[in-house]
Amino acid sequence: MRYFSIPGLVVLLVIMSLTVSCSTAATVETATQSEQNSTDGHAHSSFQKVTVRPSAAMAFSKLILRLMRSPLSARHYESHMQEILQRPPPQPADLPTNMDNEYLISFHRLNGGWYYHLDPLHRSPSLSVVYNHGGAYAKPLDTVHWSIVSNISESMNAEIFIPIYPLAPEYDHLDAYRFLDIAYAEISKKANSPVWYAGDSAGGGIALTMAVRSTEKDLGNVPEGIILFSPWLDISMSNQKIADIEEDDLMLSVPALKAFGKWLAGSADPKNPLVSPLYSEFPPLGPVYVFQGTADILWPDSRLAARILASSGTPVQYFEYTSAFHVFMAADFLPESRDVFTKLANLIQ
Repeated sequence: MRYFSIPGLVVLLVIMSLTVSCSTAATVETATQSEQNSTDGHAHSSFQKVTVRPSAAMAFSKLILRLMRSPLSARHYESHMQEILQRPPPQPADLPTNMDNEYLISFHRLNGGWYYHLDPLHRSPSLSVVYNHGGAYAKPLDTVHWSIVSNISESMNAEIFIPIYPLAPEYDHLDAYRFLDIAYAEISKKANSPVWYAGDSAGGGIALTMAVRSTEKDLGNVPEGIILFSPWLDISMSNQKIADIEEDDLMLSVPALKAFGKWLAGSADPKNPLVSPLYSEFPPLGPVYVFQGTADILWPDSRLAARILASSGTPVQYFEYTSAFHVFMAADFLPESRDVFTKLANLIQ
């Protein structure tokens, strides 16, 4: 049985989800819980948790996912890693043709790497977003990432910068952050508006790490805020609560992420903050918005990180989508995905 490509999977999910009744597009219900942390009676930071109930389309999509062969499952990840070891130099997925009509897209070489700049053609952006793609630190930018980029740009009215960072196993975290430091400093000079950092999965880990580094190194401005989609924040995968939900995750597995994390870390401790930002000493940062599904082994660490960030003086809003799979916001036919970008638009206004 061959692997389903991510684009092929998304197409199949779209087709299957369309068979679900129109009622699945109803407004997703939420429950909100707020906390404030202080030591002297005054609120210094806040943590707001919003729980979002699953739609029928989400449940149906997960039935289809269960039939797929995930390359990062415990059963298949080793053969997938062998494929990566034998691959030619990885290249980002081509931009969808419809994006050519919406953006002025430029390509900038820099220190052995490059970054994209997407400038909206039909609107004046009010801010800039540096978006870091996921892919277990080993896979290039994929078609689904372009969907996330487009939705971020539209919901936030933003121009987008996308660093194409060196990938494991050909490179390790030192190579990646050597490039990212230079890229972020260069992007900071070119951005015409307040800058936000964003990323999905491994890219979420990069976004949070770079936010901390921006307070320690001369990378230009500290980000206005940070957006994390299903972030991977601890490559050690040592949170004991992960075992309770691993069977619910249809896409990722602990042994796979540990193996890919070792590629990234090389000889470094997997709890080194440079590869696992969960262990960082967090300064107060701009607002952090976390969007996370509960059918995802990264869920426990996302929730933990949100609370740690809030305790450091950072305002955090954490949105938890019950039964949603890893990086579900890339499947923009789902009500949950649309809800993410609607919330994002409202938060930024």
